Amino acid sequence: MFLRGCLVFLLNIILVCGARAVHSDASIAAINLTAAAWNYVREIPHEYTDLKVMGRIVIRGLPGKENIGVRPRVLRPDEIQEMEFLHYSTAENIRSILESHSLKTVATSYVKSPYVYPDLTGVFLTQPGAHYNSIGLSPSLQPAWVKVKLDPRLTVIRIEKNIFLIPGAQAMPTWMENVIDTAPYLNAERTKRNLLGRNAFSLSVDIVESHIPNYPSDLCRSAMDTAQ
Repeated sequence: MFLRGCLVFLLNIILVCGARAVHSDASIAAINLTAAAWNYVREIPHEYTDLKVMGRIVIRGLPGKENIGVRPRVLRPDEIQEMEFLHYSTAENIRSILESHSLKTVATSYVKSPYVYPDLTGVFLTQPGAHYNSIGLSPSLQPAWVKVKLDPRLTVIRIEKNIFLIPGAQAMPTWMENVIDTAPYLNAERTKRNLLGRNAFSLSVDIVESHIPNYPSDLCRSAMDTAQ
C-alpha cells in the first residue's frame, strides 16, 4: 500500500511538471516569435515606396524620426515588469480575450497619416489613461478595453507616446479567412500559412481589469474569474 502511494505521488509530480513544461514551452515559443519579428523589421531598410493604401504613402521598415517625431525603441525587461498596458478592441474581441487570457495579432498595421507601415504588425497596446481618440481610433467608436500585465521577456516596441507594439505576423482579415475556408479547391490551413509568411501568434497575458460598454461589470469579472 505504501509503495502504491509513493508511485501515485511520483506520477502526480511528473504530470504537474509536464503540464508546466508545456505551458513554459508555449510561452517561450511566443517570446521567440516576437524577438524574430523584431529582428525581421529591424533589418528592413527604411524606404519610401511608390505604393499608396487609401491615399497613404507606404513606407517599409521602421518609422524615421522625421516621420513620427521620435525613434522607436524596445522596452527594457524592467520597464515591462513595472508597466500595465491597455488593449482596445471590439466588445466581441475583449470577451474572447477574457475567456482565453490571451491576445492575438491583428489584421492592421501601424498608421501615422499620411504614412502606413506594413511591416509594423502584431499586437498594439497603449497605456492606462490614454484616450482612444489620441491613438488613432475613431471618435465615433465606443471600444471596449482590457488592462494586462506582460511577460518581461517579450519584445515590446515603443513606437511613439502611448503606442506600443508586440511585433508579430499580421493576422488574416476575417473576410479572407472566409473565402479560403469555403473554397473547395484550396487546402485552407496550408494556404493561410503560405499567405501569412511568418507565424501569427496568440500571447498569454495576466488580466488586471476590463471594460465593455453596455456589458455588466459583474459579467466581465465572471469571465475573468472563469479564465483564471
